[in-house]
Amino acid sequence: MKTTPIILSFTAILIVSLACTRSVSAPPITPPPEATVIQPQEAVLPSQTIVPPTETVVPPTPTAPATPETKLAGLYAVVMLGEGDLLNVRAGPGTENVVLETLGPEIRDLQPTGKVEKAGDVTWVEIQRPSGTPGWVSRAFLTEQVEPQAFCDDERVGKLIDDFVMAVKNQDGEALSRLVSPVQGLTIQHNWWNPAVRLDSLEAIRNLFFSTTDFDWGTADGSGLPLVGPFKEKILPLLQDVINTEYTRHCNILESGTSAGGTTGTLTWPMEYANLNYMALFRAAPAGEEMNWRTWVVGIDYVGGVPFIAVIVQYAWEI
Repeated sequence: MKTTPIILSFTAILIVSLACTRSVSAPPITPPPEATVIQPQEAVLPSQTIVPPTETVVPPTPTAPATPETKLAGLYAVVMLGEGDLLNVRAGPGTENVVLETLGPEIRDLQPTGKVEKAGDVTWVEIQRPSGTPGWVSRAFLTEQVEPQAFCDDERVGKLIDDFVMAVKNQDGEALSRLVSPVQGLTIQHNWWNPAVRLDSLEAIRNLFFSTTDFDWGTADGSGLPLVGPFKEKILPLLQDVINTEYTRHCNILESGTSAGGTTGTLTWPMEYANLNYMALFRAAPAGEEMNWRTWVVGIDYVGGVPFIAVIVQYAWEI
């Protein structure tokens, strides 16, 4: 969904706040307008899954991927569904099983039974349905539920952001790949209202800072010109504009004048990430340029009780 503000224009990349919380090589994937039920295996996520670049810009160093679920989650929440999309709860693991009911993007407090099965390339988790009987959902559309205050109090999150900032400063794709969610991969948005680019390949993430692979980041606000190019040209300078200057961090706060300028009520944390806690990295406007602020929001996914980076989204006043 694209929302174009009348007075303000915002640019965004990496999570409605919980504070209290496509690549040119492939055409954008857009779900049919009439679709209301997502088939988890064939689901079109609210982003474009990018095929890893064919060139190897940086020889990847063999590294074991982060271990997926290492312990049973307390509760799950739905994630990566856009507004109006629904997640199927099935009678068994696999898309051939009948749909028992559907869940919206805002659903929380899903209790796992402890059963996890693989069907093809999809991991399925059995949960207690809101109606009280078990059903199976794709793990790719779930995040381990962490309450906002517990998230903000988690010292590992601060260390994760420190490591993310250092990886970007050093343009170290290998280090970045170790910080990314093994379930969700890394989703990047140039602005909150344009389509997202999703990287779910370790190789693509390792090569990200030097790859010449073009991505479709949508269109520029105001001019409407296409935003097409590699990460290093279209995204990296905007990240550096924040992390290479003085900036402040705000836990689960996107606006209200503290993490994105004087924009109360005008900024939106995309519905796809509503159940992800986040840290906002805010670079204030220089003196005399009161609207020249920029914020990068980093959405966090917990896997096996461990925080990982899943989303980065940019918010800025275009000048």
